[in-house]
Amino acid sequence: MEAPDLSPMLAADLRTSNPAAGKQWAVEPKLDGVRVLVTADSFSNSVTYQTRNGNPVLSLARLADLGAELLKLSNRAGCALVLDCEAIAGADFFTGVGSLTSRKKAAEDFQALAVFDVPWTSLVPDLAVAAYWERRQLLEDLMGHLPSLGFLRLVPQFEIINTDQIDALALLQEATAKGWEGVMLKDIDAPYYSGKRSKAWLKLKEQTTYDCKVVGFQPGKGRFDGAAGALLVLSPKGKVVAVGSGLSDEQRLEIYDYPAAWVGTIAEVACQQFTPSGSMRHPVFIRRRLDK
Repeated sequence: MEAPDLSPMLAADLRTSNPAAGKQWAVEPKLDGVRVLVTADSFSNSVTYQTRNGNPVLSLARLADLGAELLKLSNRAGCALVLDCEAIAGADFFTGVGSLTSRKKAAEDFQALAVFDVPWTSLVPDLAVAAYWERRQLLEDLMGHLPSLGFLRLVPQFEIINTDQIDALALLQEATAKGWEGVMLKDIDAPYYSGKRSKAWLKLKEQTTYDCKVVGFQPGKGRFDGAAGALLVLSPKGKVVAVGSGLSDEQRLEIYDYPAAWVGTIAEVACQQFTPSGSMRHPVFIRRRLDK
């Protein structure tokens, strides 16, 4: 049976979401790498890797030892399977991304493929609609029987907490102390929403805010046709950056209809860090600073 055309499930931001009451959440580390969907099929002796945008990750495809480990896992499962993973490489994010996205050579700095979900197997075609705890149980069983694997790592799950136990500050402090990029909270009863951003997965990571001058906007497409797709701001390092995350539908319309009211004002923008070129990684619009 051929694997379906899946896209990664995306997480909502804990800071801007209200976690549903009465839920239980698995607490896991958020790792700093490149999101990869892996399809491994020991019957056809094939392994493929793709990014969240559906592009092939050729640098991983050239790693024979990694492919062998994935085929071993597929053989242990007795089926073809799709794994949702984070590929970790390099001493820092930017070095790692460059190594992993190379189209000409193997990922020289590759360290591990951190596996955190299994949204499909040929034995259970509708696995994506199963609860997260069921998919996690299957994944732990598969990987627990292969302790000799070198490149494949199961992302640890630390505890299950209730919605009323979520303390964003405490979670972030724990993540920082352990050297993680942040924390993931996953509704243990939720299915796998392929290609969708859902509040069933919540992410929390450390961010710093900066005051940035608004210099324009990008017109939106699709759902945002006739509105602003992103605000263009000048980063503290002099780079023009497109900021789409964090804008409300009302703000997008206002920017599109009355750009003069925005251009030249100051926007408070959060980002995780700066790229080597001076751009902002994962920029998020926080608010307009009309006092500046």
